[in-house]
Amino acid sequence: MRKQIENILLHALTNRYAKVGTKTELEERYKQILPPPIKVKLTENEVYSINKVWGKLGKKIDFRYWQFYKKLGMFNASMVPENLYVGYIIRTLNPLKLSKCLQNKNHYPLLFRELKQPEVVVNCIRGVWYNAGMEVLDSKDATRIFADVDECIIKPVSESCSGHGIKRVKIDGRTDYQTLFDSYGGNFICQKIVKQYSKTDDINASSLNTFRINTFNVNGLITVEDMIFRHGQQGSVVDNGHGGGVCCGINADGTLSGWGYDAKMKRHTVAPNGVPYMDIKLPEVKILMDFAVNAHRLYLPAMGQVAWDLALDENCEPILIEVNLGWPGVIFDQMANGKPLFGSRTEEIIEYVADNMKYLQWKDFLGNWN
Repeated sequence: MRKQIENILLHALTNRYAKVGTKTELEERYKQILPPPIKVKLTENEVYSINKVWGKLGKKIDFRYWQFYKKLGMFNASMVPENLYVGYIIRTLNPLKLSKCLQNKNHYPLLFRELKQPEVVVNCIRGVWYNAGMEVLDSKDATRIFADVDECIIKPVSESCSGHGIKRVKIDGRTDYQTLFDSYGGNFICQKIVKQYSKTDDINASSLNTFRINTFNVNGLITVEDMIFRHGQQGSVVDNGHGGGVCCGINADGTLSGWGYDAKMKRHTVAPNGVPYMDIKLPEVKILMDFAVNAHRLYLPAMGQVAWDLALDENCEPILIEVNLGWPGVIFDQMANGKPLFGSRTEEIIEYVADNMKYLQWKDFLGNWN
């Protein structure tokens, strides 16, 4: 009886996650480019090829995903559908009971001690203050340290998807520290502003422009299969697509795909500095690729996928900004690159998930509702 109840809960929760994925990532964009009654039809061969790739998971296929990509001129049967990704794939690759803890920003100074990160001003964990060396502070000392910085970034330790809750704060005599701190509920981290590499700064100076590097650890092999470059628009602090920035595809040699998309589905072909994306090359991305693969191996071997948000500092050295494990996202990456998220390992990853999703439990889907 207990097993039957657990199976019912598992079925209900996986379906719920899948629906949330479609609603959050696909439906509004679908309406933007395919307003009713406009439809894009898939050919019989296209439907067959989609079923051949994704039928191995034994789940219902929502063909709107491929209609969406076809409308954008980038149909590929291996494009990853967000509903299957959220409902089954990422939960199998990254068990939630591990990923929720490992992506908590309060823990970055401890978990990733040897990786260069933005310098910590103060770190607040369950209402207790710590300095950059993780020594306990009283509130007066914490406020004094905070007040000695001209400007800093404050981040919630989780649920900061799309830049939610991340603030760039100028410190002066009028700053209401207590109200600011209270708004984060006792769990947040304050970091100094990162001075970025000249090439990325030139593209847009108002935002810290980052690289999303997706590494996959399946069957003992860790590889980079997908990357995007993200920048803010003029005057914007946030670089990610959901937060108003632009996501551009980037290749292993540092050439950009030639286009980028923002959250309103506007296609951009020219960077804020006036240079066409097709004329921009950032070969330094190879430094970040090596960094991501090594960091995945050393720090997160239990994770099947890690979406690293990395930047290049003023000395062209990799700096860790964020680790995304719970729901890294799919659509922006695939739109920006015009190709599947899993790249050359699509078949291998699908087979791995098909073989291992039988170990999913209903408890793997608790929390993180949108």
